[in-house]
Amino acid sequence: PQSPRLYRLSVAVFDAESGACLDEVEVTFGVRQVVFDAQRGLLLNGVPVKIRGVCNHQDFAGVGTAMPMGLQHFRIQKMKELGVNAWRMSHNPPNPELLDGLDSAGMLVWAETRKFGDNLQWIKDFADMVKRDRNHPSIVFWSICNEGWR
Repeated sequence: PQSPRLYRLSVAVFDAESGACLDEVEVTFGVRQVVFDAQRGLLLNGVPVKIRGVCNHQDFAGVGTAMPMGLQHFRIQKMKELGVNAWRMSHNPPNPELLDGLDSAGMLVWAETRKFGDNLQWIKDFADMVKRDRNHPSIVFWSICNEGWR
C-alpha cells in the first residue's frame, strides 16, 4: 500500500443527433486484491500486510466535521509518520475527499456507517455508501456497526 497505483477514467454521454456532451464524469480508481488467509494473515496484492491502525472520527476541534482538506492531509501525513497504515472510520461514512487522500497515501480503510435499525432507509443509506465509495482502493473493510444495537 505504500505506493498505490491510481488510474483515472473519463466517461461522457453525447447526444446522438447534435453530438453535444450531455454529461461527463471523471473517476479515480485503483485495482487491488485483498485476501484473508488463516496462515499468512491479510494479503494485499499477494503481499502479507500487518495492520497498524487507528480509529479516527472525522472531526477536529474548532471546525467540527467541516474539515478543510489541508487539515485532513495533515492528519494523514502525521499518521503515516507514526507508522499507521490503516484508518477505521467512526460511525459515519467519510467524505469523498478524505478517501481520495487516503487512496493517494496508500492507507487501508475500514469504512463504516451506524446501524439505526432494520428499516429500508438504513439499508438504502448503506447501499448508497458502498456504491459511492466502491472505487476507492483504500477501502478493504465495510462495516455496518461497531456498537451494540437491539
